[in-house]
Amino acid sequence: MTTRARTFMLVLGVAVLLCMQTARTQEPSPAASLPDPNTLPATSVPTPTPFDFADGLFHRGFFAEAVDEYEKALKQSPQDPNAPTAYYRLGESARSADQLPKALDAFEKLLTLSPSADLKSRATLARGETLYGLNRYADAEAILKPLSESEALGNLRARALYYLGMSCHARKAEDEALAAFKTLLEVLPADPLVPYARYQLAFVCLAKSDYENAAIAFSEAAGSEAPPELRMECRFRAAEVYDKLGWFSPAVGAYEQLRKEFPDSEYARKADYGYAWALYHSGKFPEALAAADAFQTAQPKSPYHMGMDYLRANCLQQQQKYDEALGVYNQIITADADGEYAIRARYKIGWVQFLKGDLAAAKAGTTEFLQKYKESPLVGDAGFLLGTILVAEGNQEDAYQEFRLVSENYPQSEFAAEALFRSAECLAELGSADQATAAFEAFVKKFPEHPLAEQAVLRAGDTQFAAQAFAGAVEKY
Repeated sequence: MTTRARTFMLVLGVAVLLCMQTARTQEPSPAASLPDPNTLPATSVPTPTPFDFADGLFHRGFFAEAVDEYEKALKQSPQDPNAPTAYYRLGESARSADQLPKALDAFEKLLTLSPSADLKSRATLARGETLYGLNRYADAEAILKPLSESEALGNLRARALYYLGMSCHARKAEDEALAAFKTLLEVLPADPLVPYARYQLAFVCLAKSDYENAAIAFSEAAGSEAPPELRMECRFRAAEVYDKLGWFSPAVGAYEQLRKEFPDSEYARKADYGYAWALYHSGKFPEALAAADAFQTAQPKSPYHMGMDYLRANCLQQQQKYDEALGVYNQIITADADGEYAIRARYKIGWVQFLKGDLAAAKAGTTEFLQKYKESPLVGDAGFLLGTILVAEGNQEDAYQEFRLVSENYPQSEFAAEALFRSAECLAELGSADQATAAFEAFVKKFPEHPLAEQAVLRAGDTQFAAQAFAGAVEKY
């Protein structure tokens, strides 16, 4: 069981036991609405039991102490009529004190005592949840699955579905986990566990690389009536997934909503970094620069300062403030010569020099980058830049080779598609009409939705027309 899952389980156990208190954690109190098996009518005079002291500790949240007292009392009075309830509370106390083997033993002993139907159902469910907590997923699911299919159990069914989903997710049976969480959402939409099920559903979607539905699930949980701690985390995670999807405007909106709803939270402080980058990717360069400056002012000791410096330099470049951008890039290199952002800065300096019109410096710097950082994920991007510089120099032959290498060897580069198009352009300039036409056609076939696809079709026609292959040109047009 993962750390996240274990934490959620322990929190859920405490919430069940403190159901009369306001929820303070990300787990709900699913047993809050169920009657306590030991509750007496208000008009009755309570009869002392051997478990009164332990019960007091239990109700006040002293769970480790309650475990000791229940064990003593049960050893002295194993046949007391209240023993089944005592075993149940012993088990719940042990779960909350992270004594899961002892909790399991208590629930199993309770189930041998012929308890009431309600207590039996609760103990059976708690046994399944405890087995999940002990990473005994097959045993847990053997108990939880029948409970999850019982329409008569109400809230207990919701808990069974929830932990069934958690167990399946823990053993990476994502389709089964998905089914359990979706069933909970569909058949018990008003249950207090629903926001938590959406939260866990989102993680299942992430495990399946289904980022769109993960973003939807996080966003829906963020907009629910869940406790603030859950809503703020879900808002933050929704923004992160939007960013990963390239949906930068929704990411900006999610970050802004988080900062508005929970301005003093840790997640709002975390969001400041992602918010600045989302603004940048949305093309809002002045706003991104302002957000980066605000981040560095508000969090002077943040480990993300270098990333914000890099973002600031990128914003300055995009605003054509090339000398200022070069200054910040060089500051990054001076601060950490071979760190991740310094390597990125060396690559970006080549672009700034090219955009300034300093082809010689751009070419020298980019060539050095390609020789020194052969393992960098930016090699494909730098190769495209070198090809672009060579075109500007009029060296179509060498430019073609650079573009070809990028398109063939670095498919993950952001310029991989455009590199194929540019290689076709170089072939056309070199007079290799048939090869150019084939390259343009390959581009259209491979990247039919690319913004350059229509232009590639026309360029293929132009190339054939120039070579007097008029029939083929007419077909392209």
